[in-house]
Amino acid sequence: DIEELAERASKYVLNPQRNPLLERWQEELIQYNCIRPKLGIFNDIPWYKLREDEVRQWARAGFEVIICDGEHSDWQGTYGREHYDLLLRYGLTPIQRLSRDARSRFAECLGLGAR
Repeated sequence: DIEELAERASKYVLNPQRNPLLERWQEELIQYNCIRPKLGIFNDIPWYKLREDEVRQWARAGFEVIICDGEHSDWQGTYGREHYDLLLRYGLTPIQRLSRDARSRFAECLGLGAR
């Protein structure tokens, strides 16, 4: 509902480094002493086509985790800071999926062909 979205946005503005997923899990552990399954969605929308109204609808639908595709979308599926801020503003936890041949700055392979 609208009140929950407003609360998520205000918490993010007060502390941009907060982890909404961890906070929710901790609250649920205290209340129910168990973790319920999290609802997530696989997102293959390129960064230049991501719209705020779509993100708002995901949050209103109850999604909590968004997996951003960087494997099949190449560089267009790799989101920047402003896109992550948009997702976090609505209380969604973004997870960036790397391409198969992604390499770190130390040149070791992160997951080359690991399927």
